[in-house]
Amino acid sequence: MSVYEYEYGSVASGLQFTIVYDDVAKTFTIKVLTGAMNVNALYWSDGDATGGEGTMSGFDAKKDASLNMNGANTVWNEDGTTSSTKETWDGGVKISSAGLGSTPPVSYITAGSDHDSFVIPSGDFDVSMFSTLGVRATSTTTAEGSIKWVDDAPDKDPVPPPPVEVSYDGLSQGYWSNHTTSWDGHAPGDSFEALFGLDSNGTGSEITWNPPGPDGPFTNPTLLEAIDFGGGDQFSLAREAVAAVLNADSTGDLSHPYRFTAAEIEQAVQLVYGIGNANPDNVYNATMGAQLQDVLEFWNHAQHDEATLDLNATADDVKTLILAGELPNLNTDADILPGLTGSDTMYTASLLGVLEELYGSAWA
Repeated sequence: MSVYEYEYGSVASGLQFTIVYDDVAKTFTIKVLTGAMNVNALYWSDGDATGGEGTMSGFDAKKDASLNMNGANTVWNEDGTTSSTKETWDGGVKISSAGLGSTPPVSYITAGSDHDSFVIPSGDFDVSMFSTLGVRATSTTTAEGSIKWVDDAPDKDPVPPPPVEVSYDGLSQGYWSNHTTSWDGHAPGDSFEALFGLDSNGTGSEITWNPPGPDGPFTNPTLLEAIDFGGGDQFSLAREAVAAVLNADSTGDLSHPYRFTAAEIEQAVQLVYGIGNANPDNVYNATMGAQLQDVLEFWNHAQHDEATLDLNATADDVKTLILAGELPNLNTDADILPGLTGSDTMYTASLLGVLEELYGSAWA
């Protein structure tokens, strides 16, 4: 199998996109990288002056006259420059009509959105015969509002850029509970509620802290008391949230940075208790609390000394592990994926961005 990638446009032009032809699946995948456009038709040519050596599919000679590629076409060169030429087209396929209507068609794609690409059959296109591919699009974000763009030099089996390797470390709740002299910027006696913004008046919130065990109830627990809470639900979240903040603020115990900042962690905890959204303050949301706990627990165990470094891990791998509840355990040899390749939401976005990607709009 081979794929051929055609590249068009630039950031400066207001529109940039690629078309990938798969010679086994016989498909074109059109993906916009900058801007937006309604892709109306693709045309292909063998570069000579004799036209009609392929098939024009789906066009109505009268209705679709405006979708032609007659006249001067803009050719995008490999170095990003452009030239103008008049092509003689051998074949093509109509994808959509001009105009977006009240509901934009599938052919209208916008960079950075949930719909930035689509796939269509390639018809009788044969890259060994017709290497030049033209694109007719309207409703574009170019200055002209429409394009007749050409690429006559596709890249065969383009080599992806080398991955960007990023590594994160984290230490568990148990570690921090037993190494209080290693805490940076926080003291065991500091107020848990004050750190996470749950104590609005400085006298303690109205949250009931009554975990299982001989200790408690607590009216305004310290960080050490919170990190040692027994039980589940909000007590589990409290343990992992304190550990996460200690990881984030650590200046010497980690070999690599922690995945999230202390401010991100504190903000997420506040949302679990309804602070900063439409819910009543200090009311624990069990669903959101469990979700946040899972994510923090995952990263609180990403310690290189305890895990196999997997540089082939993808964001989907991380997402699958978190959602499946397959959280790492420092007492096993589980692969905790502290090293990740590429650039994706799971390991580049903010904590709220990760939670929204995993669990939906409640975290938006």
